[in-house]
Amino acid sequence: MFGCSLEVDSVKRYDNIDFLKGLACIAVVLIHVHFPRPIEWPVVAACRFAVPLFLAVSGFFFTSRGTCSFASTGRKLRHSLVLGIWTTFVLAFLTLVQGGLDPRLSSTWFLHGHATAADVAKFFITNAPPPPLVHLWFLWALVYCYLFALVWFGDGKRLWTAGPIGLILLVGIVLSQEFAHCLPFNPAIPFRGMPVRLCVLFAFRALPFFLLGIWLRKHEEIVRNCALPTWMYAAIALLGQIVAVAEWRLFGVAQFYLGSYLTVAAIFAWAIRDPEGGWRPIVFIGRRLSLLVYILHIAVRDFLAILLRGLHVDQSPFIRWTLPGIVVALSLLVAFALDRVWQYAEATKHTKYTQ
Repeated sequence: MFGCSLEVDSVKRYDNIDFLKGLACIAVVLIHVHFPRPIEWPVVAACRFAVPLFLAVSGFFFTSRGTCSFASTGRKLRHSLVLGIWTTFVLAFLTLVQGGLDPRLSSTWFLHGHATAADVAKFFITNAPPPPLVHLWFLWALVYCYLFALVWFGDGKRLWTAGPIGLILLVGIVLSQEFAHCLPFNPAIPFRGMPVRLCVLFAFRALPFFLLGIWLRKHEEIVRNCALPTWMYAAIALLGQIVAVAEWRLFGVAQFYLGSYLTVAAIFAWAIRDPEGGWRPIVFIGRRLSLLVYILHIAVRDFLAILLRGLHVDQSPFIRWTLPGIVVALSLLVAFALDRVWQYAEATKHTKYTQ
């Protein structure tokens, strides 16, 4: 469970993909632990590439040498489903613990405030649990992606459709999210008085990037043989970040930006072309810790906030400016400790069975 890469290639490692995952998990923390204004939203906009990258990585390792089977897809689906259930219960429990530590919260506020029929229905439609578990939408959307893949790609004969379907859905999310205010209709699905935006359905905010990963794996040799120099990939990725910040200035807050897609395409293509390399500490973070950091950083943030309020330093300018870095460091430390515990338990169990 704590082997903190959702996808593992059984043939070879892609160090630079792990490197990107390490950067992406740090970017996710920066999205949820904002800097003070005026740099808060520019930083968030620039970090929006993170979740699309994780989804593309999942799609890339969905297939093995460009093929897939019902058995392998079923295993990935079960793994994601079990992981989603465990993490949801663990974080819900930690939320109740936080309620007991903070006198301003009730220990049962989470269940009373969010365990309603409407919240359950919304979860199955949008994959988003209620706050503070909302970031787990990624895991549940991934379950939906695997269910789709089980039906559509299970025999391995339709992989060529990943590109066209992904492009159509990508246009759909752009139209229904970034430029929704320009459309003559309201991009929402009414559900018992609860509007659900089209862009939050897994088919729009998760599946396009999952399909991008499948398409890249199918055409891996073409991408690998691309003659573009490394600096050009970096320039395109930087351009994507600039475009994402410009989109934030022009169109306001959005979950993803077109610039984010440009960044993901550039850095992922670079990682495929040059699979070996990357700064080793970040490669290790991406390979072993990225999933744990993604899951636990909200809990780390909230426990730290309770501590800082208790010490009456939460409004300190120094704390506010350094808080993102502190949460990143603590999240990595907690993830590393849990990973070591898991490795020790696995080694102990192996030793017991071999004696």
